[in-house]
Amino acid sequence: YVIDGKVELPTTSYIADPKERALLWHRRMAHLGWEACAKLPELCEGVNVTPAEFRKAAADDCDICIQSKLVRAPFPSSERSTRAPLERVHCDLLDAGSRLAGVVGFRYGLNVLDEHTGLTIVHVLRAKDEAWGKLTEAVAWLERQCGRKVKALRVDRGGEFVSQESLQWLRHKGITFEPTAPHSPQQNGMAERLNRGVVERVRAMLADSGLPHKFWFFAFQYANEVRNRSIYAPLGITPYEAFFDRKPDVSRLRVWGCQVYYLVLPKEARGDKFSPVSQSGWFMGLDGGGYRILTTSGSTVVAHTVKCLERTVTGDAGDDSGSSGSAAASVSTGQVVQAAGGQQPVAAEQQRVAVEPPVVVAAGAAAGAEGGEQGVPPAVAPLRRSNRATKGVPPPVFEPGASSSRVQRQPDPLPVAVRLPVVTVGVAQQQQQQQQQQGAQQQGAEAPGDSAFRV
Repeated sequence: YVIDGKVELPTTSYIADPKERALLWHRRMAHLGWEACAKLPELCEGVNVTPAEFRKAAADDCDICIQSKLVRAPFPSSERSTRAPLERVHCDLLDAGSRLAGVVGFRYGLNVLDEHTGLTIVHVLRAKDEAWGKLTEAVAWLERQCGRKVKALRVDRGGEFVSQESLQWLRHKGITFEPTAPHSPQQNGMAERLNRGVVERVRAMLADSGLPHKFWFFAFQYANEVRNRSIYAPLGITPYEAFFDRKPDVSRLRVWGCQVYYLVLPKEARGDKFSPVSQSGWFMGLDGGGYRILTTSGSTVVAHTVKCLERTVTGDAGDDSGSSGSAAASVSTGQVVQAAGGQQPVAAEQQRVAVEPPVVVAAGAAAGAEGGEQGVPPAVAPLRRSNRATKGVPPPVFEPGASSSRVQRQPDPLPVAVRLPVVTVGVAQQQQQQQQQQGAQQQGAEAPGDSAFRV
């Protein structure tokens, strides 16, 4: 049967309960907010619910609105609230990424921050399971240096910090454990802000030095040393002074990644009597009473007698360099980077100081170019053009007792390319540098010392 008719839907709700009528209109308006629903009678016609009834219905939560509109609650401010050192210690891990970890082995950086003084100590790790052991060492070091006890420890809820071992140790030490809620780094805001500042410093130092990013952990440690000796805004003094009650000495700080020459000791390690007494490397930071230096082979040494070649953007070398020193730095740095397995770090620096580096030619390369040898590629050395009429003619050789008319020009036994102001590198030395480069790429840089924290 087909019924020919017309269906008309009523525009007015006939539900007796005012609360139900309000909820019905709330659903009709696609779960509009209750305050906005209370304004519907004024703005629209056909709404048989009063504003008071809408506001009364708002007292009962709508389940659908909770499921669809719940937002994250605000976090309280993480400003400093302690009154004495070590009342609360914050800890967090910095992840450098698996790409860099595959090159040097170090992937994580551990930051331990005293909330009151702002002092931080850091350590580099290969895996997360090393974090808790280094954290307990850091707490012991802070308590011994300060003469106080740690009262509270705030960390994120990572597996490296929350375990049966850690909870048992905290109960034994009487330390209040304050883990953050899952996926809520805002509750550990001071440590997160510390990580951001350290990453910015490390990024700047790597960009300024031009060294490969695989040496990030050296820059990470040095950035912490510099931070502890910079002003801490809440106190107006440095974290070092706030913790140790004395002003820090920054006279030994140098530009991170700058070229440095260190005295080779013992003397027997230099070679023969006429070998150079110093070798070149890069400044990586301070280590006790010495300077930590990255050598050409990719290893690290600690030396006391050093000469740092710090350059400024304008090319003024200050008190630690000169014109000849800058040229030497350009050549040796180019050789060193190849041995360390990184990119050329001084290209931008050479442009800033406007130093023309000498041409490096392998011994025998020029002779090979003339004699047709195939073993060594010929050197390409720029020759200065001259307008002399005797261009290309060797200068006369003076013979005692002979008159000026008998002075003859003798052929020069050396090729022209070798007589240029170039730096010659023996073939054997080149092979040795290639072997050092391969060894550095396989082993990577040595691990920093584990005997002390970087403060």
